[in-house]
Amino acid sequence: MSNYATFDADITLSSVLDAEATAEKAKQAFCVSDVSVSQATDDTFELWFGEYTDYRDDEIHAFLQEIQPYTVSGYVTYLGESGDHWRNIFDKASHQWVEEDGDIVYNPETRRTMDELVEADRIFQAQLRRNIFADEPER
Repeated sequence: MSNYATFDADITLSSVLDAEATAEKAKQAFCVSDVSVSQATDDTFELWFGEYTDYRDDEIHAFLQEIQPYTVSGYVTYLGESGDHWRNIFDKASHQWVEEDGDIVYNPETRRTMDELVEADRIFQAQLRRNIFADEPER
């Protein structure tokens, strides 16, 4: 079974690496058809890409580990088939790629009960109707 995800990436690397060869490795690791390369500064270049394609965790993590010593900054965001969000972001302090997920964690002190949410929605809908009808011309 394949997993698919939408990728969005922007990675700045040291020019010690060969830009075109690194772009080819990124294409293979992320299964993308195109990786754009541009010279960011005299000492760095930038890779960026975005595409909906096959997600291969092992190849992606191996690529990120391979470029880690040469990474200046960067991120790769993902949106999975089931709507889950996660990203790899380069932590400049630790000089490592860190994976973060997009789970929402509610503060128990501000969490609302279902009754409170239903009441808030009822009030919102009533106000919305008043605003819509207030703009109607008289008949």
